[in-house]
Amino acid sequence: MEAWGFEYKTNVIWNKLKHNPGYYFSMRHELLLIGGKGSSRPDRAKLYPSVIAEERTEHSVKPGKIREMIDELYTWGERIELFAREETEGWEAWGNDV
Repeated sequence: MEAWGFEYKTNVIWNKLKHNPGYYFSMRHELLLIGGKGSSRPDRAKLYPSVIAEERTEHSVKPGKIREMIDELYTWGERIELFAREETEGWEAWGNDV
């Protein structure tokens, strides 16, 4: 994150609600890191839970709910999703599948 010029701000746990086989544990969650440039304080004072329970869909596609929450908290400015699997209106998307 630092190499791209972003500063780590917080994280969200995505509880995928389905079994994901792993080597040591059955992985049902993914840690989504949120970073920014400058103060990156939200425009709106709304708190969301740090654990989001959403069904997983295709491999590595993050839930749209996370982007919706960020859009609601930050009413202006640029947004980017790194390691994106799909394009989303209003967001820059970087990833091999985009």
